[in-house]
Amino acid sequence: MFTSPYQTTPCAEYDLAGITQEVMEEVIGDALMHEPGPVSVLSPASPGVPIFTQPLTKVEFGDRKNAPLIVVDARASMRINKGGSPQYVVTDVTNFDMQMLRARLQILWQREDYAKLELLRVGDLPAVSFINWISKTISSKLDLDMISQIPLNVVVGYYYACLFYTEKEFDDNAKLKTAQQVSRWTRVPAETVLKHTDQLAYIANIDGMIKSVQQVVPSSRTEQINRKLLYALLGGSWFGGPASRETVCVAMEHPPTWLAYVYSGVTQRGYRSTTIGKVATMAVRGGNDNEFSKNLAYQLKEFRDN
Repeated sequence: MFTSPYQTTPCAEYDLAGITQEVMEEVIGDALMHEPGPVSVLSPASPGVPIFTQPLTKVEFGDRKNAPLIVVDARASMRINKGGSPQYVVTDVTNFDMQMLRARLQILWQREDYAKLELLRVGDLPAVSFINWISKTISSKLDLDMISQIPLNVVVGYYYACLFYTEKEFDDNAKLKTAQQVSRWTRVPAETVLKHTDQLAYIANIDGMIKSVQQVVPSSRTEQINRKLLYALLGGSWFGGPASRETVCVAMEHPPTWLAYVYSGVTQRGYRSTTIGKVATMAVRGGNDNEFSKNLAYQLKEFRDN
């Protein structure tokens, strides 16, 4: 389980010591905006801070005194309002709103007293969308037959559920519950799901998912799958912001990012034409989008008055 986007595979090599120090100086100087509520926003008032592509979380700030819960670099979505009030204007509202949603989800996700499985239970739409997004892309690229697509869907669904657990939490009971969920998400009979998942251990990251696919669907075609290929195939699935390709790759391992994408994809007109927006929209049936939106809003209820 990755607590912070910067722990995920595409961002793991970043050296953030200098950036976090500069941000803390902005905190001391009271230069950050707070919109909404507990989300701290780096605005055009801080032009000297180097650009950072993902939200900075408590993981990056460590035990620094008075460190914010989260800091979002929103400068690409804002401009100075010369001679007017407020001092700054949001110029890319849809991207700014998506970043704020992602930040609020991240605040929940990083809390030690928050049960992260609550975000797995917000509805089936994010899981089904994730499975379709990755599995159909792989199947199309490698021209897999229908027989191979079934276990591929199962492995991707299993991996998605693993992202909400630590390895220690993923015991036999969790594994059984996951198999039942995967059966519902993929419409594959439970006994078939169990046949494939019984041979799998906990999957921690995208590399583990690839190895598991190759284990369950052994063929010369699946042997072609690697992380670089997936990043190339899926990286363009979103637009908006200066690091959208990187953030899409983060979303493969970081549930708060994925949930923000799916919600924005089905509710924001500007994002419905993204690949993720299209995949999520195609997975809408029987009111599952309304269920997802309602349940996500309930999880975020503590931010309503901020």
